[in-house]
Amino acid sequence: MPFLVKADAYSTITSEIETTKHFVLDHMPFTNQPGLVEERCVGGLDRRLLVSRFVERADRLDSYLERKRSVEKVIRSIFDGPLRNWRQNASVASVHIGKDYSRRVRGHDGRHNDTLRRAHQLALSADPSTSSPHSLIEVIEQLPKREVSLCQAHGDLHPRNIFVRDNSEEIILIDFAHAGDLGNPIMRDAATLDVALAFDGWERAGTRLEPTEIDRVYAAPLLALRAEGLSHRAAAIVYVRQQAKIDARDEAEYTVAVIAMLLRTARLLAISEGDEGMRSKLVGVAIRCAERLVKTLP
Repeated sequence: MPFLVKADAYSTITSEIETTKHFVLDHMPFTNQPGLVEERCVGGLDRRLLVSRFVERADRLDSYLERKRSVEKVIRSIFDGPLRNWRQNASVASVHIGKDYSRRVRGHDGRHNDTLRRAHQLALSADPSTSSPHSLIEVIEQLPKREVSLCQAHGDLHPRNIFVRDNSEEIILIDFAHAGDLGNPIMRDAATLDVALAFDGWERAGTRLEPTEIDRVYAAPLLALRAEGLSHRAAAIVYVRQQAKIDARDEAEYTVAVIAMLLRTARLLAISEGDEGMRSKLVGVAIRCAERLVKTLP
């Protein structure tokens, strides 16, 4: 029987194994996660393996979308399937969501600040008028407290971590390294997937959204976007937002989450490999879309 194996630093893998055991195995339907094979999670001096059962007879979501298959039910199944129990146990609290999302972009104690500056330099090479990511982060950090729903989240919900069973809409999630934080704004997973659908896989022409379509997708109001006239992958973003519309208290709550994920994506693109010209263009698009959305905040 084949297995799925992930290798990393001993402490990193051990942390993910413990997170999976305590927050996933007994809290997510077994059909929606591959299942940990703990006895095979061997380690050495400074490296360890995480071993889970192989996801058989399934397509990764990016491949599924590339084949232009039905997408509305699949997107709905992500939230109604593996994420269901976490979301049903959400609590309400008064939170500085701007500061919460800022931490996810900048990292604890601003450890990603240098990379954000690098992203800005890349963007400036494509458009000299591009705003600084830090100036946009400052705006959302100053937003007042507001009541939001908090729940556990996957934390890294992108098309390469989502599988769709053959001949069904059943979803399997992998990679739970970020699932141990119980106090996530409920919009986090939706906004992460929203932006990942727009930017993830940019190096493959068959799966990426073109910058002009990304501009269209991130025009306000976000929750009013309709699927007509959009590419298949962009239409998937519409269905993510339909779910967000159910959970969000208002448009601004989701907009703040998307702004943060756009800036986080700009940071990640700045340190990725590949065509620098295309990366510079996409980093610029991400920051420009975030800037445009910041201007719509109340």
